Amino acid sequence: MKLSLSGRLIEVTKQSYALEVVEFLELAKNAGYQGVHLRDGQIDHLFKEERYDELEALYGNHGLEPSMIWGRLDSGSFDGDLIQKKMAFLQRVELDHLIIGYPTDMDLIREWCDLALRQGVGLVIACHVNSLFEDISRAGEFVREVDRPNLGLNVDPLNIYMAEQDYGLGTLEKVKDLLRVVNVQGGVLGQGDQVAHRYYKKTTPSFRRVYLCDEDHLGIPRFVSDLKAIGYEGYINVLEPYSEDCDLVQVASDTARLLKGYIED
Repeated sequence: MKLSLSGRLIEVTKQSYALEVVEFLELAKNAGYQGVHLRDGQIDHLFKEERYDELEALYGNHGLEPSMIWGRLDSGSFDGDLIQKKMAFLQRVELDHLIIGYPTDMDLIREWCDLALRQGVGLVIACHVNSLFEDISRAGEFVREVDRPNLGLNVDPLNIYMAEQDYGLGTLEKVKDLLRVVNVQGGVLGQGDQVAHRYYKKTTPSFRRVYLCDEDHLGIPRFVSDLKAIGYEGYINVLEPYSEDCDLVQVASDTARLLKGYIED
C-alpha cells in the first residue's frame, strides 16, 4: 500500500486553498507521501483548457502520482465533456480509475462504464454517508447489479462508521474485489455540532473532527491490518480538513509516520 495526501488538508472553501498547488505538492513530498489527491478547485481549470502537459508536470516534477481524480457523474447537470477530458488524461499518468461520486442512474453508469472501458479506464463509486452508498454492503450489491467489469468502490471507515456499519475484516471481505482506493480521516461520533445526515435512516449523528495522530478513535491500525489481510495494494488517501489553528506540515508529517507504521507492522 502507498500513502496519498488530499488537497482537502489545505482547502479553506471549495475554490480557495491555504497554499498554492506547487507548495502543497512540495509539502506532500517532504512529508513522505507517494501520491496526492488534487481537489477539483485546484486543477479543474487545467482540465477544461486541456493543459495536460502542465497537469502531468505537476505530479512528475515532484515525483508524485495521482491517487484520485474526480469525475462528478453524480450531479444531474454533470459536465460530460469534462469527464471525458479527465479520462483522456488518466492514461498519461498511468492512473486507471476515475472517481464518479454517488450516481444512482444505472443506465447512465453503464453507458459511461462502456465508454470508459474503451479507453482502458475504470469508474469508482464513493461510499459516503447520506448517499445511496452509505452502506458498504449495499454499495457492493449495487455495483454488481450494474454488472460492468470496470466499476469499483472507494471506501472510508469514518463514513461507514457514521452509517452504523462495521468496517472490519468481515465487511471488507465482501467488497475486496471492488476496492480501488481507500480514504481515511478523523472524527468522533456524538460530539460537537457537525451533523452527518443519513440516507436510509432519520438518525443524524453529530460528530467532532479530530486528526488521526491525535486520537485513535476508529481503530485505524486494525483497519490497515484488515486491508493487508484482503490483499489490498492501492492507495490510502489521507483526508484532513484545513484549520487555521494547526501546523499543516506537522499534521501531514505526523499522519504519514503514523500510517506508515501501521502498514509496515
